[in-house]
Amino acid sequence: MMNGKIISACEQERFTLDKHSRQFPIDAINECLKIGKITISEVDEIALSFDVNYHIREVYLKPALEHDYRIDFLINDIEKIKNDRGMIELIRSETGFNKNIRCYLHHFCHAASAYYPSGFSESLIFSIDGMGERKTYFSQ
Repeated sequence: MMNGKIISACEQERFTLDKHSRQFPIDAINECLKIGKITISEVDEIALSFDVNYHIREVYLKPALEHDYRIDFLINDIEKIKNDRGMIELIRSETGFNKNIRCYLHHFCHAASAYYPSGFSESLIFSIDGMGERKTYFSQ
């Protein structure tokens, strides 16, 4: 976004032809920078549409405190947890970006992407999706 307007949006899967690609989205990042005619050093902030810490607390830690069997779930997913937790450092190492990186709740991002460009001062928004940090829906 520049000055509150969406300039570009790209997904890595469009470059790799791998649906729901888990590759670091360097091609998508580079294409967005190219479309915006800027370099990574000119970016003010990166926003992630997934709050890793909230996800870890809600999906792994809280349930593990309440149910013994969820401890095994946490242990079995420890590599995924470590990868998710290291996302900000991965972004920094892959792009050289050294400014603010913020995480937002997944469904809130869907809602914001509908509300802010809509031009409405009031609205009712539902986001019903197959995944998020913990829930599959959001309404506001």
